[in-house]
Amino acid sequence: MEQILIKVLLKFGLPIGIPLAVVVYYTLFPEKALLLSSKIWAIISHFWRSGSKKVIANNIEGHVKQFSKIISQDVKGISVRGIKIEWVKEETKEAFISKGRLVIRMRHHDNQSKNMAAVAMLYIGKTVVPEAKKLLNKELTNSIDLYLAKSFLDREYPDALNEYFDEYYQPLTSSHPTIKKYFDDYQVIDKHGLFVRVLIQELVLMGKRFLFKADTGKIISETNQLINFLKKIVERERGEHVPLEFIGSYTKVCLILVAKPYKRERQGITPYVNRFYKEKALGLQEIYLLAMDKENCKFLKDILKTLSDESDFYLKKVVEYEITDTDCWFKKAKLAMFQRRDSNNKLQ
Repeated sequence: MEQILIKVLLKFGLPIGIPLAVVVYYTLFPEKALLLSSKIWAIISHFWRSGSKKVIANNIEGHVKQFSKIISQDVKGISVRGIKIEWVKEETKEAFISKGRLVIRMRHHDNQSKNMAAVAMLYIGKTVVPEAKKLLNKELTNSIDLYLAKSFLDREYPDALNEYFDEYYQPLTSSHPTIKKYFDDYQVIDKHGLFVRVLIQELVLMGKRFLFKADTGKIISETNQLINFLKKIVERERGEHVPLEFIGSYTKVCLILVAKPYKRERQGITPYVNRFYKEKALGLQEIYLLAMDKENCKFLKDILKTLSDESDFYLKKVVEYEITDTDCWFKKAKLAMFQRRDSNNKLQ
């Protein structure tokens, strides 16, 4: 980022370069620009009373755009929209889409944690897997919103977690034990980073494919089975064999684990490539390959090169991230997603 701005300044000189650098900064990094502008407005608010509301709105909008950018890298096909905060006098909160942008109307509070917790729930509720939520029951949709809102706050504004717990988590989980169970299941799945990158990804696809075609009862049942499928993979003991294919009426996926050093060292990429073609023959829609730890992540890169000319599937995404192992050490993980070449399955 700094190198781009320096090049603009050197090329055009200070008088023209400074405003051009500002335009470039806002264009390439809108989320960071909003957070920066909130600091500028914080200075202005000392002299102009209404400026404090602008500070808070810009700060919120910047954090939401920052999180949207991250989640759109992990989940293909997810809606990433602009956001506008409108302050109203009523306590009633409202969120709706207008001209391709999420508008949130809510009462301003001096407590920014209260504002941020409310926005997290409204933003997630309105923009993440909206099609799939029309096919799911309230327990599933509320639990997804609750978990993703916590993920948002964990990353963007941890100070609001206490407010989130008191206002949203505690009331929902205490009155609906099923929501609490789902939330706990998501925490297990997320130990390997699969909640957003696989479960939410598949819900995005399911909603786009079957919004007007699905039996909602079957969709709910199948979603529960998919959650249990991913949970069993994460909870498996070393050497334990669990199903790695999930073939339902609406979702057909598998997970290939790149995790055995002796296989990597003795047999190379051949067993994994053969496994890919074996899974392909089952009529799957998506094939995921998951590697954990530094060496396996490097090895996965070699596998992907070999599969790059695959005719029936194309590589839709590769994401790298960190997970915490059982000894609380951070380690690298890499997830690749192949999608069948089918016009009904394509994502933007």
